Amino acid sequence: MVENRGGAGAILGTDMIAKAAPDGYALLLGQSGPISINPAVYKTLPYDPVKDFAPVTMITAYPYVLVVNSELPAKSLQEFVALAKSKPGAMNYGSTGVGAANHLVAELFNSKAGLKMAHIPYRGTALAWHGILAPARTPSAIIRKLNEEIVKALADPVTNKLLTNQAMRTVGNTSEAFAAFIQKDIATWKAVAVAANVAVE
Repeated sequence: MVENRGGAGAILGTDMIAKAAPDGYALLLGQSGPISINPAVYKTLPYDPVKDFAPVTMITAYPYVLVVNSELPAKSLQEFVALAKSKPGAMNYGSTGVGAANHLVAELFNSKAGLKMAHIPYRGTALAWHGILAPARTPSAIIRKLNEEIVKALADPVTNKLLTNQAMRTVGNTSEAFAAFIQKDIATWKAVAVAANVAVE
């Protein structure tokens, strides 16, 4: 059974799985937002993304794409950066909301490229990766079996093609590699949020 428990930046559904029985039947299709981004932008969360979950595997990753108005004179990334640098604070970028993944990605881009673009938040959703997580204290044998079966499913040519056609890259890593990725991802977005002064009340 799949239960889509949305709301509050995916905090509600994520917290529900954090508090679920660690029996291998309650799993979270986690995304960067509730696992890596929320700890960076919310002062408090009802769950700890590291202590309350046992990572199983990252399923997919996919890129962000920079799209500009066709009337803009910039026709390449380099031209866009040069144009934005020539007009500090005059250019805007849209995101799916304050503290959303694409908001922080754009702030990281601002920082790395030396730009000062203004943020315009809209309502929506943005993701950077999908992964399966189980409640903490799920027995390691169950985590290993889940990982084995999910990685096998991701290797299926039909499944792989379906995901690839949606611009997703299948991952299917070990639970240890996924746990290390989450730790690094949390640190990255925390640093970006602090540097850009991004917080959700």
